[in-house]
Order: sequence, then C-alpha cells, then structure tokens
Amino acid sequence: MQNKFNFSPIIGKRIHAFTVDLFFIFVLKQITVSSFLRSLDLIFFKLPFKFQFLLTKEFAIFSNLTLLSIFFTYFTLFTFLSNGRTPGKYIFGLRVFAKNHELTLFQCIGRTLTNLFCVFTFCLPFLATIYKKNNQGPSEIFSKTYVGFERKPLIVDHQTSWQLSFFDLYSDNQDSNFRTTTYHQNEDQNDDEKNNRHAA
Repeated sequence: MQNKFNFSPIIGKRIHAFTVDLFFIFVLKQITVSSFLRSLDLIFFKLPFKFQFLLTKEFAIFSNLTLLSIFFTYFTLFTFLSNGRTPGKYIFGLRVFAKNHELTLFQCIGRTLTNLFCVFTFCLPFLATIYKKNNQGPSEIFSKTYVGFERKPLIVDHQTSWQLSFFDLYSDNQDSNFRTTTYHQNEDQNDDEKNNRHAA
C-alpha cells in the first residue's frame, strides 16, 4: 500500500515556529489587555453604571478581538516587512518565499487570513500539508507562496544538529581538498618554471 503522507523535516520546524509565534502573540495580548485595564481603573467608577455593566459583560469579546487584531497584525507585518520572516521562523531558520518575485502585501494578508481560518477550524486544514509533495499548506496554496529553509536554525534538535555537523564536516573536507589540490598545482607550476629556467 502506497504511503500518501509526506513527512518532511520542515514540517516539524514549521510547527515549532508557529508555536513560538503564538506564544509571542499571547504575550502581546496580555500586555495590551493589562495596560487597558490599568488605564480603565482610573476612570471606571466615574463612568455611568450602565457603561460599567457593559464593559464588564463584554470584556471577553474585547479580549478576543484584541487577540485577533494582534494575530493579524503580527503575521502580516512581520511577514511583509521582514521579507517572509516572523520571529518564530527566524529562530528555526525558515522563511516564506514567493514564486519568481518578492512577497507582496496582498500575499501576506492572504496568508494571515487563511491561517486564521485554519485556527478557527481547529487547525484541521493544516493536515493537508502532509499530503502535498512540496508540503504546501492552505496558506501557501491560497497566496502562491512556500516556506523553506533560509539558513541554519538558531535552535536545533539532536537530528538537526547531526545533519548540520555532517554538513559542516563535508564542507570542511571540501575546502581542505580544494586547498590541497591548489597547493599541489602551485608546486607543480613552480617546478615547471624552475625547469624552464635551467633549460634556458
């Protein structure tokens, strides 16, 4: 039976990056709501009773709207202004790429709105990522973008660390072979020059 799943190492890194970004979003939301409450304490009891009751009753709606606003602003602006890098993606060496051109603001907005839809549907559409050969999720399909490795991640696990160490070792060997070959070529060239001088 053919395996329909495509578990690429980048999927795990994307999950980690998205989790880090969500953590930052919740921190920003808590700071925003706490600042609002501290400011409200100064004038709350001076407000009419009906307005006090309304604020108390609708506080959950305000908190959720704040979270949605920060989510949208965070992903849209970071992706656009940092050329495809959110803090989470930067930590794990990932970046959003556009096909044959730089990311546009509309693509970043499209990615964020699609991710919001996926979150509202309990992240089920994200499962489509493991079925695609290129691991494109709904946001990539909708915005015609893709996520790839840009550099070595700042945080690595044991598997990634081993892969990077092997890559470094291979690169060092290649550099060493290049230097050795260049050295022998220079030595041969010097010997030829000496022979030509003696012959002259």
